[in-house]
Amino acid sequence: MQKWFKVEMRTHAKWPIVFYSGTEDKSSSINTIEDLESYLREHNRIYYVVPGKDSSEKKIMYKSQMLTVIGPIHPKSTALITIDDVLSLSEAAEKWGFKEASTLRNAIYKHKFYNYEHKKSDGTWFVTKQGMTRVYGPEQKHGYQDLIVNEISYDSKSNKFVILPKL
Repeated sequence: MQKWFKVEMRTHAKWPIVFYSGTEDKSSSINTIEDLESYLREHNRIYYVVPGKDSSEKKIMYKSQMLTVIGPIHPKSTALITIDDVLSLSEAAEKWGFKEASTLRNAIYKHKFYNYEHKKSDGTWFVTKQGMTRVYGPEQKHGYQDLIVNEISYDSKSNKFVILPKL
């Protein structure tokens, strides 16, 4: 089974992605943060695909583009949803670090969630943790391993932000 990762970049995040060691069909997926770190120490780039997209063509991501990699993340099957997996939009917004639940409501209206990942009941919207993870990645306090590839720091002498390689 492929492992999903989330990559925090300077201006956005890529989620979900699966890393590969090469572009060939036979190239193996990278499934642990340790294997990813080892590969990135040896190479300046890595290949990835976004699961569920039309094209399965592997794209290149350079080490210099990455800030933090989180994962591997194991999406929970929607067949195993319990009451603990259902959240109000306010709860979900808080757990995922959004200021307002309206962000999630707008995502529902824009069809970012599947029909079985949200429901409105007596005027209150609910969403599943699985849907939130699929759309936005892991919650803020996720407990997954992370790998800091580059760090952004402010240089007071030059009055600029600089990227400091950590790998």
